[in-house]
Amino acid sequence: EAEGILTGFHASVDPIQLGYHIKAYISLEISPAQKPEVYPFLRAHPNVLECDCVTGNYSVLLKVAPSTMELDEFIGKLQHFGKTSTMIVFSTIVENRGVVPE
Repeated sequence: EAEGILTGFHASVDPIQLGYHIKAYISLEISPAQKPEVYPFLRAHPNVLECDCVTGNYSVLLKVAPSTMELDEFIGKLQHFGKTSTMIVFSTIVENRGVVPE
């Protein structure tokens, strides 16, 4: 039975047409005590496409789609919470295709 597998249907938009010419990944290091302040900030920011808690040297991995000016401003805001590391995407080999049930 497939009940509960589908979580919704979504429209796909071209971020470039909306003025978002960059896709980037930002790693953010925060302490556990900062979660109540940081998580709502990230949820409310319109350029954050995805946000995952991760293992390793950083606590949070963000996928963002801003303009260059927005990226600069956003990273400045994130650095108030902790150390960041940013990777800007040059090209995408495989688009997000979701999980395909077999």
